[in-house]
Amino acid sequence: MPGGSAVDRWRSEYDSREPTYTKLKEEVEHEIRHSLKAITTHDIKVRVKTRASFLEKIERKRYEHPFEQMPDIVGARIVCLFLDDLKVVDDSLERCFDVIHKEDKTGAAPPDTFSYRSVHYECTIKETNSGTRYDTIKGLTFEVQARTILQDAWAVVEHTLAYKGGSSIPNELKRDFSALVGLFHVADKMFQQLRYSIERSELDAEHAVLYTKEMSNQSSTAVDEINRGTVKALLQQLYPDRGVTRDIAYSTFVEELTAAGFCSIAELRKVLERDSELIRSMEIKELREGPYGDDDGNMHARFADVGFARQILEQVSPAFQDYRREQRRTNKV
Repeated sequence: MPGGSAVDRWRSEYDSREPTYTKLKEEVEHEIRHSLKAITTHDIKVRVKTRASFLEKIERKRYEHPFEQMPDIVGARIVCLFLDDLKVVDDSLERCFDVIHKEDKTGAAPPDTFSYRSVHYECTIKETNSGTRYDTIKGLTFEVQARTILQDAWAVVEHTLAYKGGSSIPNELKRDFSALVGLFHVADKMFQQLRYSIERSELDAEHAVLYTKEMSNQSSTAVDEINRGTVKALLQQLYPDRGVTRDIAYSTFVEELTAAGFCSIAELRKVLERDSELIRSMEIKELREGPYGDDDGNMHARFADVGFARQILEQVSPAFQDYRREQRRTNKV
């Protein structure tokens, strides 16, 4: 255990280095967020270890040279939604930083382990990076943890229960712990499989919607049903020059359509294409006046595909008009 003078020395040195570690933290966070724009993450956190935590770890680990031995003075945690996203994170970290050491604590664990861990990386800023912004932070090690949202949930529960491994768990609870870890593991895989299935379904819907016009005189089939995938494919086909909406907006629109009595994609297509003159006049009015201002302050922004389809239906479909009128009335109550 370090003596009083050693603790004072480490405290003083931490205080003098803290601005540099804060600068490293800001650079790491910028690089991570920029490199992961392509995926949706649940959470990204980057922090500098507090002085109290730094001194506590020196005492607990009995470090003689803590600034060289402690890789997580700056630490980042990336929480993804799906297992496949961990590969994207891995590629991004390898591209953005020099990875000194990588440990997949889940893959390396034995099957009967009582844990569900993340992937840990020890990194430095790339040696090839040049410029004054890197002069003081090059060579400093930082840690990145990457995990799924379920791995993160397990880590929180495990920390709360304060069990650090199988040896500390009472025998009568070991079976429950093992089963719970297995459930988290299977759930992670099932979420990933569900994602694959949704992507396949939307691809099938895109292909099927290409033929709904020719199928309009036939009886409805599974590929003609109204769901998020088929509606998304239809709107992107009808309005290819308009912005693609977030998936949650397509889902909301589908709920509106079914509530208004729409049963098939062929029926929806027919209504949306019914009045070409109306559609043209709406487009001209939209371009001239703009329906709303966007996030960039552009007061002549155009509706995305869902918004434009909704505007058409409010003009040409009495059932949809009635539904939207009732929806607005209910929301005011």
